[in-house]
Amino acid sequence: MKLLSLRNCVLLSFFVYVLVVIFNTGFIATDEYWDGITRYLPAQKATIATLIKPDDVKSPLQILPMHIAAQLAYKLGAEAPFNQYHFVIIFWGLIGFALSAWATFLLFSNKEDNLTKIAVLMLAFHFAAPGLLTRPMFESLAAPWMALACAFAVLYDEKKTWQTLIAGVFCASMAFTLRQQTGFCALVFVFLPLMHKQWKHFFLASISGVGFFVLIGIPDIFLRGRFHHSLRSLAEYNFKYGSDYGTRPWYFFFPLIFVFMLVPWLIAKYPPGFLKNYFRRYRSLYIILALFLVLHSMFANKFERFLISMIPVMIFMMVPFVTYFVENWSQRKYRLLSMLIFNFILWVPASFFPAQKNITDLARYIDEHPEIHYVINLDISLEWIPDAFMRTVYYNVSHVYSKDFQKLNMGPKCDYIIAVNEKAYETNAEFLEAHYTFLEKFDVNVIESIAYKLNPENNVRRSPLRIYGCKK
Repeated sequence: MKLLSLRNCVLLSFFVYVLVVIFNTGFIATDEYWDGITRYLPAQKATIATLIKPDDVKSPLQILPMHIAAQLAYKLGAEAPFNQYHFVIIFWGLIGFALSAWATFLLFSNKEDNLTKIAVLMLAFHFAAPGLLTRPMFESLAAPWMALACAFAVLYDEKKTWQTLIAGVFCASMAFTLRQQTGFCALVFVFLPLMHKQWKHFFLASISGVGFFVLIGIPDIFLRGRFHHSLRSLAEYNFKYGSDYGTRPWYFFFPLIFVFMLVPWLIAKYPPGFLKNYFRRYRSLYIILALFLVLHSMFANKFERFLISMIPVMIFMMVPFVTYFVENWSQRKYRLLSMLIFNFILWVPASFFPAQKNITDLARYIDEHPEIHYVINLDISLEWIPDAFMRTVYYNVSHVYSKDFQKLNMGPKCDYIIAVNEKAYETNAEFLEAHYTFLEKFDVNVIESIAYKLNPENNVRRSPLRIYGCKK
């Protein structure tokens, strides 16, 4: 099976990332909003001081990249906070792709061969990669540095040069700066010299790792009052309160990895020596993933998004297998085609349909209409509104239930909107249409829409929002 040239593979993958950062403006986790977006938006009000909260377990250095990009967007003329946020996605999403692509060139020898081509294509076409790696999340920002750390770990295991070792320690330290939990994976650069009995390299990796660790902790002395304040607070918080977010079993990530790596399609009969050579060359990837799993097994709280930092690691683990199927297309075409079809079905909605679109569009609407002073929240249609996407918050929220709705009298000022989710609309549709003016409808993405249709009772917040104004 003939592939595109490496240059065209890179251009195609880059084009996919451009489309994703343009069309997918959603945010996934509430932590991403409350611990990130609210600190650096709106840019015209954000300062270094707003990145810091006294009781916070997040390091200001983690939020600083998003803050810098938002400030750049504002200086370039983006007044609306949502446009600043979109610029953050574009800026760091494309830089992240560039770093991850560079890692593929390093890891797979930077040759015009199928391994490098498929690695670059998988960064763009794996169902979970482009949509998640372009989010302005701590896990997503750390992922490209983990990709580079993987590349340098494999190169050191192969060539045993001190330059690749130090480069790997540096990249792992960068990942640690952006998400502290990934720092545990840096131990691979201590294990590898021990495995090769390279004692000088062992001490070099240890000293450089401690040096980077000290440098990363110094800003906290000035910003938070003590050395590595954020790291200490994070560890203490997770041990004390992690179970408050739900207790997950130690093996929680294994089914997710199984699905992410499309393992059923990778189970096949390979030529003699293939698996032995594979595990010998890429064992560093397994060590890194194992270190990640060991660390997270120590804490009760585990969320799916924690795995985002490991996306490049898992993709790199898959590349040799997928390459083998491609190079043996005539014998493996049905396996490969079925895998591609399954992947593509997930890839489209995961990459191009933004999450939280209903409440995000509502916030943008309110930002563009400062005359709105009241939001009538009918039957708890809204759990919250992302105020960070507004230049100034002018409105107050009033909670009204269907039994009292028809008695509502807002007066003649027309300075209000009524927010109605799908369930509330079904209950009050006739009265709404007769007494109020329909203004906008804010849809949800395909995945959220399916979730609502399958289980409307528990997924009503994932239904479209309609807003109404006074009768004109």
